[in-house]
Amino acid sequence: MLESVLPRFFKGAGHTFRTNDKLRHVRKTKHKDPLSNSTIDQIKSSKIWRKEQEFYDFAEAQFRSLKEDILKTTAGRTDFHYEKIRPAHKEEEP
Repeated sequence: MLESVLPRFFKGAGHTFRTNDKLRHVRKTKHKDPLSNSTIDQIKSSKIWRKEQEFYDFAEAQFRSLKEDILKTTAGRTDFHYEKIRPAHKEEEP
């Protein structure tokens, strides 16, 4: 999405992230122990977790909305199109 919004700054970033083997560790967890249901319930009952989840849900909704708008406006467009602008002609004086 950042590549669409700020192409001059993020050009090629998505491709690099998806294909660069040096960044694989960013997307993988080497070892993850499963949590018990009682631990999950205890975390979810926390006021802090509920507020963080509420914020996450809000941010995710904003992101998805923005992404949808960007995809709609850029669908099928590979480059920008600029209209020709011609200078106005002054009427000739006799």
